[in-house]
Amino acid sequence: MKKLNTKISILFAVLSVFIYQGCDTPEPIACFTYEPSIEIKAGDIVTFTNCSENADLYEWNFGDGTSSITANPEHIFTEANDYKVTLTAQNESKSDQMEITITVAASEIIIENPTSYDLPIDWINHYVNEFTTDGDWPEETTVDYTLSISNGVYSMTSYDTVNTWFFWTNSIGMPAENENYDYEIYYKIDYDNLNQGSGIFSLLSEITFDFYFFLLTPFENSAYYTFGNKNNNPWDEEFLGTGGIAGDYNKLTIRKYKNTLYYFINEVYKNSIPFEGNYGEKFGFILGADSKITTEWISIWKMDLSSQKVAGKKPSTNTDGANNQINSKKITTQKHSVQTGIQAKKMPGMNPTLK
Repeated sequence: MKKLNTKISILFAVLSVFIYQGCDTPEPIACFTYEPSIEIKAGDIVTFTNCSENADLYEWNFGDGTSSITANPEHIFTEANDYKVTLTAQNESKSDQMEITITVAASEIIIENPTSYDLPIDWINHYVNEFTTDGDWPEETTVDYTLSISNGVYSMTSYDTVNTWFFWTNSIGMPAENENYDYEIYYKIDYDNLNQGSGIFSLLSEITFDFYFFLLTPFENSAYYTFGNKNNNPWDEEFLGTGGIAGDYNKLTIRKYKNTLYYFINEVYKNSIPFEGNYGEKFGFILGADSKITTEWISIWKMDLSSQKVAGKKPSTNTDGANNQINSKKITTQKHSVQTGIQAKKMPGMNPTLK
């Protein structure tokens, strides 16, 4: 009888252990991923993938006042912000949480008509220089050229009757390749005896000397322009046009938007070429042989595509006379006032010249 009781006790103990183990609910493990995982912008659809274990009930909190009980939800964040997204994974008696902070950037405005000078955006000052003697563009005299500043006007005179001169500052470079901007100059060609043209270049590489350019020349009392990059020769018919005012101030604009460069004279669109990327970061002046130019300002304004507004002018377009202020709060060279010097390089004349 004792043996029988012992066997029953052992069987009961084994059965109790089995029942206990069978009723022990495993711990849930909350887990999720999301796509896109980088560069999420307001208005994008974000897809959440649930990789939780040992759970059959799910609750999502997206950190913007909304929630979901779907296992694999999609969600749209409508504003730029940092959001703490929390997934609670549950089974019948236990729960676990996972939390990830997701950064959502402002949605980017699409410019419908980049050939319109005035755009419905705000502008960010990357570089603006009205000329002072302690700024980025020093005064200098050599046998080939003279650079001088007087009353906020920068005068550049070439005595070289063969070569074109390039001048650039070392204080700051062009914007990054993925940014969009207007690069502008307000200047006058006093004379250009060889009709090589003078103007601006951008994104120059000091190693390969590739660059983009925009030039004017007052040929036979008419203003001609040429534009392009390393792939074309200045003054080729395909890259030649009329525009601007001979003998007076003109505003040249090179607009980089997405994969195109747009060229404007006095806020009037003229032509465009594909943007091939940044050859380098240097920008500055092209001074033709035996010529003189005077410049009131040079500027680079980056596009703020995070919010749309009524189309208007950027601060640098206030060109209403000599020695004009760039805006009502006069932007000077203080931001870039540490003189790091300029670089100059002469090149064979940018031929063929107009004849």
